[in-house]
Amino acid sequence: MKKGIVNCPIHGDNETTLNCPDCRNYMKPKILLIGKGFIGDAVARRLKAKGYELELYSRSFGQDITDRKQLEEAIARNDYIVQMAAIADLNEFEDKPLLGMNVNIWGTVLVANYCTKYKKRLYNISTCRVYGNTPDLPSNEESRAVPSEIYAE
Repeated sequence: MKKGIVNCPIHGDNETTLNCPDCRNYMKPKILLIGKGFIGDAVARRLKAKGYELELYSRSFGQDITDRKQLEEAIARNDYIVQMAAIADLNEFEDKPLLGMNVNIWGTVLVANYCTKYKKRLYNISTCRVYGNTPDLPSNEESRAVPSEIYAE
């Protein structure tokens, strides 16, 4: 069966879900949300309200973004990936810089690599703190970094 085709009770074997609102609602994509913080909670609430099937992946649930096997399995079973995991607390990052670098940098690299391997669409959400005290507001990928915190160093 091709992706996008569903044997739905409304249209039978040959209806393309991408062209039919009834079928699109019948087969909403599964979304993996990696990271449960302020932004992650808001994204989860909004997507849940729209009826999407979500899988939450977070240290607070005993999951580890640097655990290759666990992460790969989670990415493989979902349609879209939203990467928001980070050591966001600057004090924790400064106290445990290796943990911060493993989660914030290496974890994101792992997510990107598995998304490439399984051909998954990746949405990466970060913080403006990576730019430091940039004069470019709002910040974007083209903004000049002015390091002022450990995130921007």
